[in-house]
Amino acid sequence: MNYNGTPLVFTGDHLAHTASQPTNIHNPGDPGFGMEVRDASAVGTTADFYRLVWVQNLNTTDTTFRNGQFWEIQKYDPSQDPGGDPYRNGAGWPQPGTSPVFSRLVPKNDLVAGMGAGTNHIVLENQGSGGHLVLDLSRSFSAQPTNLFYPGPPEGQLGFDRFVAPPPVEAAHCFTPGTLIDTPRGPRPVETLAAGDAVLTIDHGFQPIQWIARRQVTDLGGRNAHLRPIRIAAGALGPGVPQVDLTVSPQHRILIRSRVAQALFGTSEILSAAKHLVAMPGIEVVEEAAEVTYIHMLLRRHELVHSNGAVTETMYPGPEALKAYGPAARARIMHLAGMDNPDKHLPKARLTPRGGQVRSLAQLHLRDHLPLVLPQPVPALAGS
Repeated sequence: MNYNGTPLVFTGDHLAHTASQPTNIHNPGDPGFGMEVRDASAVGTTADFYRLVWVQNLNTTDTTFRNGQFWEIQKYDPSQDPGGDPYRNGAGWPQPGTSPVFSRLVPKNDLVAGMGAGTNHIVLENQGSGGHLVLDLSRSFSAQPTNLFYPGPPEGQLGFDRFVAPPPVEAAHCFTPGTLIDTPRGPRPVETLAAGDAVLTIDHGFQPIQWIARRQVTDLGGRNAHLRPIRIAAGALGPGVPQVDLTVSPQHRILIRSRVAQALFGTSEILSAAKHLVAMPGIEVVEEAAEVTYIHMLLRRHELVHSNGAVTETMYPGPEALKAYGPAARARIMHLAGMDNPDKHLPKARLTPRGGQVRSLAQLHLRDHLPLVLPQPVPALAGS
């Protein structure tokens, strides 16, 4: 696409700064030729958002970065944006020309025999405060100074169309309204719960809710079709499990307790995303849904709770799940979960095998007509 004035948004881990100028290793055409960038360190993290803003260009029909353009980089301030979305709201961004983090940036696509640009990266000369920046959408830079190497010969040019917003909404591990969660006062609909309310967990008794939120997802017949909820019919997991139909988001994990799990994974209890179980009778995608409300419930740790009589997880704030939230919500979740960076992997309540492994397990249950949930813990197999 031609640049149309829309700022190009990216996360801070994709931008590195170096005080030196990138240089060549060997000569063009020689084995091992490429570009080296010495002592480059990330400007920000995956939780920081920046944008490139067009300042001046001699050719407004450009579709890629090239010498002759001038850009500046601004940083997003989530505290100024009630919507918490750096891609679709402008409140958290400074006005163009005010408070840039870096100014007077010139693309150096012709640097090192054309190695200054590639399909995924561009080198920017910082004429405002010195040094160079490397913007690379394909790699996450380290905060520690690191020598980077880009092998030659150069390929492609980073185009403006690579800067795309993520899908409008992603559903993490979510309940739907009407789901009954066990509490000290008995089962309560999840939509009536609030932060501070206690819920009964399988492993640690009653635990207070740290954060709870809801999100409306529309257009399930179109761009958000992958977020259609999964319906688990009463008794589909085993006798009386769940007690009534349970509807959750596709990624919401369900406890499986079986001898097949024990044989395959060395533990009788595992967690599976609901979407991996749709081959089982009574578990299906709700195809007719046009929209759905998803409710996220965060506890101090990843826990298991009774929901409509089935055992399912609370929210797990892993790196992928955090991408479903705007910066403000992400920062709040990380604080409550005790995370010092968004890439941290916290302990999970149970083993979570890969999707293909769980689908294979489901096929074995289906073949042998076995329930996914046995009523009691399964003793370890002899010799295991």
